[in-house]
Amino acid sequence: MANRDCKSQPAVKAKPPQPRHYRVGYVPNGGKTQPSPKLIISGKWLEALGL
Repeated sequence: MANRDCKSQPAVKAKPPQPRHYRVGYVPNGGKTQPSPKLIISGKWLEALGL
């Protein structure tokens, strides 16, 4: 019978996610009705995702 080759290690605690901020506004449309919404996202987390 083979011996087990494993070690017990403490679980690594993941740090809580940082809050992300989103801002929703409207694209300037020159006074026309029903302006188009736009979503503005920014932050260092975008760079981490490769954006």
